[in-house]
Amino acid sequence: MSVGIRGQGIIGIAAEREDILRFTWLLLVSWAICGSSVQAEILYEKDGIQLRGTARIVTRNAETCHVLEESHTEARYEELKANDGQPLHVWLVEYSVHNRTGRELSYLRADFDVESEYPPCTNWTGEGPGGGAPGGPYVGGVGWGNHSRTLSAPYGMLPGQVMQEVLYLAVFHTEKPSFSRWSTHFTFGEAAARGPDQPTAKPSPSSKGPASASASPIPPEVMLDKYLLEAEMLAEEKDHKGALEAMDRLVALQKEHGLTLPEDFPFQYAKTALSAGSYQAAIDSVNRYLSVAGRDG
Repeated sequence: MSVGIRGQGIIGIAAEREDILRFTWLLLVSWAICGSSVQAEILYEKDGIQLRGTARIVTRNAETCHVLEESHTEARYEELKANDGQPLHVWLVEYSVHNRTGRELSYLRADFDVESEYPPCTNWTGEGPGGGAPGGPYVGGVGWGNHSRTLSAPYGMLPGQVMQEVLYLAVFHTEKPSFSRWSTHFTFGEAAARGPDQPTAKPSPSSKGPASASASPIPPEVMLDKYLLEAEMLAEEKDHKGALEAMDRLVALQKEHGLTLPEDFPFQYAKTALSAGSYQAAIDSVNRYLSVAGRDG
């Protein structure tokens, strides 16, 4: 990932029309699969902002557990060997944020922590009726264990708009994955900076939100360079979630101080969001990029 400094074009993003069309098609396929949902539990609701989540089994006996003797100590292998050849189920975890404020938001970020078991296997394969390799027909593949996920709308959120994404998890037992913690940060469209209209649910010392340059004596232009370079380094390290968080802070800083971002920034943001599993944020950003690119020829 290459970036420019203070409004220069992002280096190395010569986006050919064919690449953009292929990228957009992948986003639309992801969105179509993510779009189907069941009635979800309301995790949090305040001032018209709702966070919802649900978990359900989508494929029973989708994967097969394997326990390899050479991969464990003798005692651990004796503990696990009965699991060899046993099935795992695939659960679908859906999480969403709903703008029911009746007002446009200029910024929104919602974080979800999901707890799920680590299957008692060395590894597994998709030999069950789910078909294919592990994660075969599932958008984003099939994960396991605990996950932290983010929904972000750095360019704003319209009244009535819903952002939703999904996570597939392999579970050996039937214990349902659950949401252990969640938080949200948002700004109304007419607000110049975050204020009392920005609630946070179940805050924790480890939760992260967009940085506000007004609390720092460092010039905002310098902070812009810092976030651009931070996003570049995190992307090179394959920390796509961290890179997306850096880009979210960059957008918040740009809005607060009226700074100029590189022309290709929305496309770069879309690529990073897709790599981080934030499909809707990627779709919104690539649509913005295509509208600007089409208008400018």
